Amino acid sequence: MKTKQILCSTFAACIMVTAIPFSTKAETSPIWKYDFSTQTTDVSGEGFTWNADSKILSLDGLSVIIPEGVNENSAAIRLPKDSVLYLDNDSEIVVESYGCHAVYADGDLTIRGNGERLTLKTTASNADTVHVYRGNINIEDGVTIESYPGGSALYVDEARGNDGVVNITDTAKVEIYDPNDNNFYARDLHTLVRIIYRKPDKPSDSWLNFDEAYKKDDEMVLLTKKTTKEPEKQETDDQNTEKPETEKPETQKPETPKTHNYTLKIGDTAIYKDEKLVAHSDAAPYLSQKGYTMLPLRALLTVFEPDTKIDWKPQTKTATLYFGKNNAVITENSETMIINGEPVKMAQPAQTKDKRFFLSLRDWTKLMGVSSDTLQWNSTDKEVTLTY
Repeated sequence: MKTKQILCSTFAACIMVTAIPFSTKAETSPIWKYDFSTQTTDVSGEGFTWNADSKILSLDGLSVIIPEGVNENSAAIRLPKDSVLYLDNDSEIVVESYGCHAVYADGDLTIRGNGERLTLKTTASNADTVHVYRGNINIEDGVTIESYPGGSALYVDEARGNDGVVNITDTAKVEIYDPNDNNFYARDLHTLVRIIYRKPDKPSDSWLNFDEAYKKDDEMVLLTKKTTKEPEKQETDDQNTEKPETEKPETQKPETPKTHNYTLKIGDTAIYKDEKLVAHSDAAPYLSQKGYTMLPLRALLTVFEPDTKIDWKPQTKTATLYFGKNNAVITENSETMIINGEPVKMAQPAQTKDKRFFLSLRDWTKLMGVSSDTLQWNSTDKEVTLTY
């Protein structure tokens, strides 16, 4: 795709530039009330809640405008490194000030939500909708970012490492529109996502971990989860040579395994299968401090796989699972679980609550070997539906 090629070629040709940490440039600027970069205590207000211990900023219908002349060369929302921006409800940030980014982080930033939309608008050419210094941008779950960037939609300054720098996963997406409503006329599309690095760091294709497409009818550039395409098979001369047709014996196609929809609700012990109540778990799902949906492991496994066996070692707080043809070992507070002998990194370590073992929804999909695309989140009713 042409847009992708332009972006990647520009990215690969990116050279070292003089970069000043953003916190230094903002020292003389007025401090806006959404500066959480040094906030060490919990704080909440209309449309937002800040959890200092877990570094999670939850937005619940936040609507704010940064007027011209306020917070110049700063940001509407400022976050420390390793922060999570969690959407509990649709929110909007409009920035009219010079050099003021909509969202800024001093390191890795994760934006997460289950179907909610975050609208970000900046007007100045040096103001980005999401700007990260020396960290990665991770956009996960079902969140949608609607971006109207005066500068870049996503900008990483002084990128480092070999892993993805801009990562869009699950059903998350970024919709980028022209803030001037001019269908990107005379606008270089490669500036919509920019990554700056310093030597000796070297860029790689893995830094841009997403797919992009230009939606002409919507006048929008869409960024989504990266998909792996199988290489096209080239026909050989033997394949091109016509061969006499021979009758092939009829073979019976294997039946496609039937799938079911399982529905759970935050705070409710009921488990529904195809909209019918099939069980009550001994503990209700809840949201972790990092914003992950936590599911009761034993109750859910026995519904999905009735022949499941679980060995629990209280001394090490380790559960060994045997379900179907698979096995897994999960230890409380460990960042890795073992599935069929292979280590798998977890999004959220398993937790014990009310004497019950809980696993995050994201890690549940890894355990069961299903795609996160099979998940549906109802933010209004706080319900999740899994297809398995």
